[in-house]
Amino acid sequence: MDRVGLTIDDWLSEMCLVSAVTSDPDEPKDFQEAWHHPDLEARAKWRAAIKKELRCMREKGVWRKIDRRNVPPNRRLIGNKWVFKIKRDGVYRARLVALGYSQIPGVDYFDNFAPVVNDVTFRMIITRMMIEKWESMIIDVETAFLYGILEEEIYMKMPQGYWEVEGQQIDVEACCQLLKSAYGLVQAARQWWKRCIKQLKEWGFQVSKADPCLLYRKDENGICIVIMYVDDILVVGNKNALEDLKNSFEKVFTVKIDPDLKDYLGCELVVDERKQKAWMGQPSIMKKLGKQVQKVCIESEIGENSWNTRLLYSQDKG
Repeated sequence: MDRVGLTIDDWLSEMCLVSAVTSDPDEPKDFQEAWHHPDLEARAKWRAAIKKELRCMREKGVWRKIDRRNVPPNRRLIGNKWVFKIKRDGVYRARLVALGYSQIPGVDYFDNFAPVVNDVTFRMIITRMMIEKWESMIIDVETAFLYGILEEEIYMKMPQGYWEVEGQQIDVEACCQLLKSAYGLVQAARQWWKRCIKQLKEWGFQVSKADPCLLYRKDENGICIVIMYVDDILVVGNKNALEDLKNSFEKVFTVKIDPDLKDYLGCELVVDERKQKAWMGQPSIMKKLGKQVQKVCIESEIGENSWNTRLLYSQDKG
């Protein structure tokens, strides 16, 4: 193709390669690739991540093993797959995901809507936090969806590689009956939202009439405001109120507490020491995107010094 006569449509077609910007070539595509990874160090980490995921599901009672001959004739066994991710902090994560697209509407699920906090609400709370000089923290509930209680009867095939991980002989007649929500289910996000909202109400929080994912509580410890975006929870308020909520969460859920707002919803939020200014952006995503575009430019002979690449790399120069 004549690169001088490159059309916008041609360029956009090539830019579709950037859609995988957040993927990592070192991340396995399936169970076998992770369990038998050629790099011994990576293999050990992926195996540990797989075992941790299965252990979490077992401890939370997510499913129980049954004979598939006991599955009602009007039910189908939904499949599952493993999803592997190397997080920004270097942690290797393995997630067992149910293939929700095989669920039958009206049988395997009914309601599936799960609200998320409005972006206007989010900005308003950050602004209020700076005005009031409040403290803040991010609560990361580990394997949050596994806490959701299922209201439907759902059956799933045994996890891929289960028998190999457990060192047991394959039982072709075995399958799973899900007792709690699992990642990938159509209703998973909704069931977690209902579970978390119910728990917060028990702790004395009230749901805002303006946003179903904005909750607040005022007591002798001060004011505490919670905003939810699925399983990402941001809390602002007085120091004692935040400490009390932190202790409550740790008694019920397995959580990680981060007082730094530099990684929330894939964004980096920076607030100055005097809490007078705030900046929010996605520098890590932009750097990955820049590398992908640079690669596309070189491979398509556009040249890495094209204005498109320079534009995406402008943030590195301030």
